[in-house]
Amino acid sequence: MKDTFKGHGTLPVEMNVAGNRVVANLEWKEGHKNFVIVEAGSDPRAIAAINNELAAGIVPQIDFTIFYKYATNNFNTAVLRSAYLVLFDRFGYDYVRHEIVQAIRRRICDLSIIQPDLSSLIIELKSDAIKLDGSHFIVRRRVSGIDCFLVIIRVRKATTTYLGAFMPNASHPIDQFEALMEQYKQQNNGKSLTIRRDDFVTPPQKSTP
Repeated sequence: MKDTFKGHGTLPVEMNVAGNRVVANLEWKEGHKNFVIVEAGSDPRAIAAINNELAAGIVPQIDFTIFYKYATNNFNTAVLRSAYLVLFDRFGYDYVRHEIVQAIRRRICDLSIIQPDLSSLIIELKSDAIKLDGSHFIVRRRVSGIDCFLVIIRVRKATTTYLGAFMPNASHPIDQFEALMEQYKQQNNGKSLTIRRDDFVTPPQKSTP
């Protein structure tokens, strides 16, 4: 979606022009937007009616609905899985053997489980100042007296996004960690996040071609 809104790719939409509905792809370009009608998925009569009304100049507005096809839980689960694998690669079984980490692992493996709420564990770092030469790095954080990790992962396609996943760093009960992260989310939503050099567990890992 971020790629599309930066001018790369398209989003599926349903256009409604004076009651005539058609399927289209939306190109989000700088200064203008293009609707490319999908003829195979649209009624030819609706397409003809739209063309006639546009040619006659009698279309006051075009309504459209964007279908993001975006599954928030699946997306957050994928980010959390990446963070889990990063920490497993760094610390091995000594880390993942803790029950709180196993609870995270069960949450990753079974999409029918809804706790903990992953929206409190996943953040997007919006700063353009991040210059990460690698796929990820691990940062130590201390939230309300409890140690945890913030695993920051670079997601890159046409555009680049940095996502963070909070992961436990001790044998605290999972419900305590979940409540803490939910409280942190409410108190710090949209606020700046300062990362000091000493917070890094290891230097950013170099990416491979």
